[in-house]
Amino acid sequence: MRSLSRTQLRGSGQEQDRAYYSDDTGLLGDVGGGRAGTLKVVGRRHRVIAILIVLVLTLLRIFEPTWIEDIRLLVFDAYQSLHPRHLPSNRVLIVDIDEDSLRRLGQWPWPRETLAGLTARLDAFGASVIGFNMVFPEEERPSRRTSADRQGDEGAPNALRPGWLFDGDRIFADALSRTPSVLGLSVESGPPVGDRPPLNVRFAFAGGGTPQGSLSYPALLRNLPLLEDAAAGQGLLLVAPEVDGVVRRIPLVASVRGNLYPSFVLELLRVSHQSENYVLETSPAGRMVAVAIGSETYRSDQDGTMWLRYAPMSTRRYLPAWSVLEQELIEPGILDGRTVLIGSTAAGISHFMATPTHTSVPDVEILAQAFETLRDNVYLVRPLWAPYAEFFAFVFASSILIAVLFNASGRSKLFFAGCVILLSVMLSYSVFLSAGLLLDFTFLLTATCFIAVHGIYYSYRYSDILRQKHREYDAVMRQVSENLFDAVIITDESGDPLAANQSALRLLGVDSQENAGILPLSTLVNVNLGDYQRPLSADIMPELVRYNGYREATIEFCNTTTAVVEIAVTQLSLRQNSAYIVVLHDITMRKEAEREVARLGRTLKDAVESIEEGFALWDAENKLVLYNTRFSSLDPSIIQVIKPGLSYAELVEVLRRSSADWPAGDTDRQDRPPRPGIGPFGTGEFSVRSGQWFLATHSQTHEGGSVSVYTDITELKRREIDLIEAAQRIERQAEDLGRFAEDLEQARKKADNARRRAEEANLAKSEFLAMMSHELRTPLNAINGFSETILTEIFGPIRNDRYRDYIKLILESGKKLLSIISTILDISKIESGRWNDQRSHVDIADAINKSIDLLQHNIKSNDLKVFFHCADELPKLWADPSLIDRIIGNILSNAVKFTPAGGGIHISAQPDGPDLIRLIMKDTGIGIPPEHIETALAPFGQIESALSRRFEGTGLGLPLAKLSAEKLGGTLELRSDVGQGTEVVITLPSGNEPATIEEAP
Repeated sequence: MRSLSRTQLRGSGQEQDRAYYSDDTGLLGDVGGGRAGTLKVVGRRHRVIAILIVLVLTLLRIFEPTWIEDIRLLVFDAYQSLHPRHLPSNRVLIVDIDEDSLRRLGQWPWPRETLAGLTARLDAFGASVIGFNMVFPEEERPSRRTSADRQGDEGAPNALRPGWLFDGDRIFADALSRTPSVLGLSVESGPPVGDRPPLNVRFAFAGGGTPQGSLSYPALLRNLPLLEDAAAGQGLLLVAPEVDGVVRRIPLVASVRGNLYPSFVLELLRVSHQSENYVLETSPAGRMVAVAIGSETYRSDQDGTMWLRYAPMSTRRYLPAWSVLEQELIEPGILDGRTVLIGSTAAGISHFMATPTHTSVPDVEILAQAFETLRDNVYLVRPLWAPYAEFFAFVFASSILIAVLFNASGRSKLFFAGCVILLSVMLSYSVFLSAGLLLDFTFLLTATCFIAVHGIYYSYRYSDILRQKHREYDAVMRQVSENLFDAVIITDESGDPLAANQSALRLLGVDSQENAGILPLSTLVNVNLGDYQRPLSADIMPELVRYNGYREATIEFCNTTTAVVEIAVTQLSLRQNSAYIVVLHDITMRKEAEREVARLGRTLKDAVESIEEGFALWDAENKLVLYNTRFSSLDPSIIQVIKPGLSYAELVEVLRRSSADWPAGDTDRQDRPPRPGIGPFGTGEFSVRSGQWFLATHSQTHEGGSVSVYTDITELKRREIDLIEAAQRIERQAEDLGRFAEDLEQARKKADNARRRAEEANLAKSEFLAMMSHELRTPLNAINGFSETILTEIFGPIRNDRYRDYIKLILESGKKLLSIISTILDISKIESGRWNDQRSHVDIADAINKSIDLLQHNIKSNDLKVFFHCADELPKLWADPSLIDRIIGNILSNAVKFTPAGGGIHISAQPDGPDLIRLIMKDTGIGIPPEHIETALAPFGQIESALSRRFEGTGLGLPLAKLSAEKLGGTLELRSDVGQGTEVVITLPSGNEPATIEEAP
């Protein structure tokens, strides 16, 4: 048995420092001095600085200063230097106007006759396409010698025709026209010279719009018109270097004074493919992304440029110009099917530029390599999504670096940063090799280096300061442990104590005297593990750690004194071994209090159960504390859910769902406990599903809760309810009878007044119309009769033509007025029901044709067309013919009147079911606004005002047609829109003649 004295437990001041402060051997120092604690202290400051670094780098990436672009271009150059393009076997050949050729054939510029001979020789050797890396804007000065004179000269071409005056431009044009050739064009920065029309270049566009080219120039230096007509194509000699002077891209298309022109290389491809036009593909933003020539498509950047992939320079590509003119010096078959460029490497004539693989090459070499790159489809591409992918990779990797680098050691940081850099380089280079894509991860590498250096610097810079912070933290934790009321004991793996605080010493019975030993914990503490108790030893420590909470235990001192405690165990992982922290909380007094409370609770419950009424006790949080059996049996639904802790809102919801008679007065307070005077569960009466009534009384406790008592008043409530319901029924019946009598009397009076007014109005209208019929029609008949008599000159001729015109006007006005009066009388008769209905069989087609014949004069004078379609075997109408004529005549008259000249009127008659005929009249007239259709169907309805009316009429035609259709048992519908015409749909019952009833003899 091992004993541990107080001195061994607590130690001297130096031992305390070693135990609590030492980062190397101290126990608590080991707990708080780990790397996680270190990063927790300084990690926030480090991450803020790292995030600021990322933000600064992000701004640099967005605004992208020149030096960043320089670094990106240098990376791309390195890729090309490491893996150049393979020189193809069918490479482009360059006819070089070198220094030796200038010495042999004379200084530049050579006569056009010499260039014509050079072209003819190349064509004879089998060149497929000849491109001139030069522009011929001026005419050659004429020579007085004839070509016959020059044939004797050394080196003169054999293609010249004897007898011509020496004209070098015409000879050169004739040579160009005999072979596929492409001339160069040059752009200028000054104002345009001359006023020549632009070149006819055939461009077709596909995509978002017409691109304007990546480069734009104000003027174009062109070849002579004679040479332009002879050449198969012309292209811009554009070799645009980057900001550092290195040629990496060439524009495929450029804009000159708003007109698009192809580059020299693109024109060479078109001529070699024997195509007539280009198809430019654009992005939705209108930027050029590709160009198609025939069946081949060549991608470009969004600014219309192409990245070249260079191959090593080869001297076998170059043929001196003088050797071409001497046929015996050319290797047989070397030019068969080859593309040939004519340029110069001589000083003063050629332009030398830098490339990613060479410091100085002639521009004709760049054009040759550009043509091979496009032709072999091995050019480099920087896609539209490349900047976004690079930025996303930068942000993603920076976030991972910030999260990982500040949670790793110094060597791990270097290793992880190196892995990110190596992976970025390998990914970029592998994409370059496999797909020819240019992805730039240099910015990602820069950010990785910055963040890694920052993390390593701060990790080592503040390590000493952090260790000091840990020692201070350990000292504070020691003071906290010493002042805890709970006992804290630290044991080794076998369960023997290593250290303890003052509360532990007091609980274990160790006094303040020196050398007072204590027993191991396994002999003092028994832990309650379910049905049995076990000593606190090393074999149950892991089980208590996994429990992760307090377990009940007992402590026996010399087998006489017993204390009840709660125990919790936590495991510590040290550098070389592990230990346990045991926390003991004395609950002896609490256990005794709980037993006393339980005894009092049983006594209170017995008392509550003896009460005959329902009893319930609620706490201040509206939850049920205590109840008796009588309360739980108030309603069957309560028995299923009632238990201590049930909230008042839940109980009310259960009762509300189970009882249809539950009052609604407590809906806004159902989440509150019962209080005096509140709703169905407050002080008052209420019923439950079983039909029982209870009187609830409540009183509030000092702690904010309430006591509820429920008394059964079912029998009293039933009698009261019966009396109240009987009285209410009698009162309601009396009120209903009174209201019914009053309503009946008022309705009778209203009906009498309405009937009397209707009779008076009908009588007045009938008398007025009868009087007007006699008073107006008789004078009008006389006026019309006398007018006709005068016009027929029965009693003598009219000697003045003006009188004859007046008599005609009088007769026409009388007939109009008589027609209006007759229409008014017809409407009155139909409305009053006094129409003398004389029905017979009516053929609807004959009626329509008759109306068309009557209006034939107006139809022709208005230049209208009438289309009439009648269905086969259409039944006849059993109707009054005069009403049918009024319906068709008025509608057709309106259509003729309101349809402009040249319009049309469509009439159709067809069956609509077994007993109906549908008549449709549609015109192309001026139409009626939809909101004025109701006005047009009303008598005397006029849409236009009296001062601005353009058409004559009383507005009675449509109302008379509608009343006539309704008189016959049909309907009339009007559909119209301004400027679209009017459609009238008439539905009439076909009907049959009623059978004659014979009287019995």
